[in-house]
Amino acid sequence: MSDKKRAYLLAYDVCDDRRRAHIAKYLQSYGERLQYSLFYFEIRPARLLQIKRTVENEMDCHEDSVLVVNLGKVEQADNAMEFVGRRSLRDIEIPTVI
Repeated sequence: MSDKKRAYLLAYDVCDDRRRAHIAKYLQSYGERLQYSLFYFEIRPARLLQIKRTVENEMDCHEDSVLVVNLGKVEQADNAMEFVGRRSLRDIEIPTVI
């Protein structure tokens, strides 16, 4: 598995308010919230596996759903998405912790 960062979208549909709030708070620590239930990440594949595992443990698999979309290399993500309205990907700056 490559160690290079990739871009991902993660969308969720979580029925319970408490579970939804907890998942959203967790996701915000790794990515940028684009819409209420849509997050953008620039992370390594290993980190994505960790995020998916944590979210899966928090959700109720009989009621909730999560969609993960691999947008490819970070450099390609800008071409993979198009925003209509006030927000564009160019407005997003995700901090990098070194």
